[in-house]
Amino acid sequence: MTNDGDFTMTKVVESAVGLCLALSLPASHADTSIGLRLSTLGAGIELAHAFSDTTGFRVSANGLTTEDSDTYDDVYYDAEFKLRSAQLLFDWY
Repeated sequence: MTNDGDFTMTKVVESAVGLCLALSLPASHADTSIGLRLSTLGAGIELAHAFSDTTGFRVSANGLTTEDSDTYDDVYYDAEFKLRSAQLLFDWY
């Protein structure tokens, strides 16, 4: 079961990727790229599209989840760490 934060992030990323794909249909495939990445924000995916020689945009999403539990001085600790990020960038070069 996902919480509301995961659901919202998923919808944002799905909408952005859908928009990128819809905008790139009439263009050449050489103008669009998809990449995987690994950073301190976790594993991610990026979609980039160049509209012209000087403009383009990128959409990316990253995520990292880790869990740990331990007992210290007879106290049980259970920790869960989630990182989620999404980016929509306009490039002007």
